[in-house]
Amino acid sequence: MGSREKELYIPNAFEYQKMTGLLPEPPDEDEAFIDSLKAENERLREKIQNSVSVIDMYGTFDGQHHKQWVLDQVLRTLLGQDYEGFVKERAGDGYPWEVGIAP
Repeated sequence: MGSREKELYIPNAFEYQKMTGLLPEPPDEDEAFIDSLKAENERLREKIQNSVSVIDMYGTFDGQHHKQWVLDQVLRTLLGQDYEGFVKERAGDGYPWEVGIAP
């Protein structure tokens, strides 16, 4: 890594859930709980890595409409099924979401 580059910090599932207040209730079996946290951690890491890949591949194209497309793709990756709700909520607040134009 170059001296100006910083390592991307990706919180594990437990840290993320603690930060957001989304800690699940622990099940009777501690091992099952740990396995569920590991699975959630892997799922979140994959979403984040996919988002970083989109930014890396397409984030340098000039034009606001292309940058908006990159933001839209990242949100789709991170939010999954919640994407449509985000778009509807934003439009309800008077800020329609722009999907941009693919580079």
